Amino acid sequence: MPNISPPGYLVSVVSGNNAPIYASLVTNNGIISTVGSNTQSFFTINPYPGMMMGGNYTQTSEGLLRLKVLAPGFCDQLQIAGTATLAGGLDIVLATGYQPAGQNPLTWTPILYNGQNNGQFTSGNRPPNFGMPNYFGGGMTITWTPP
Repeated sequence: MPNISPPGYLVSVVSGNNAPIYASLVTNNGIISTVGSNTQSFFTINPYPGMMMGGNYTQTSEGLLRLKVLAPGFCDQLQIAGTATLAGGLDIVLATGYQPAGQNPLTWTPILYNGQNNGQFTSGNRPPNFGMPNYFGGGMTITWTPP
């Protein structure tokens, strides 16, 4: 179970929807997963409801973040109001019944952050033809390339 610094609490995602995590720091040294629901899910880490500021996410080398891709342009998303410190695993899975297709690459943005990024995921699993994560100034993307 992730550690959440006071005065925070975690709202579990069961049926999709936005799951606010009102905390100044979330440390994932376990598993955070949205797999099990076939709808788009969002985790927002933010200590101040209604304002996107603060709210840092740290994933240790023991942590695993598991997110799903649902359709072109739709995936689960971790939205971090502050800084992302990344390590450990990232598993990308396909939603039940979805298989990317077409002649052009498809790209998703499963992680967004307002602060800086420290580190990268060091392990994980991806479906066939998905490349390594691409980190940019405000988040991370993952791209499927046609076979």
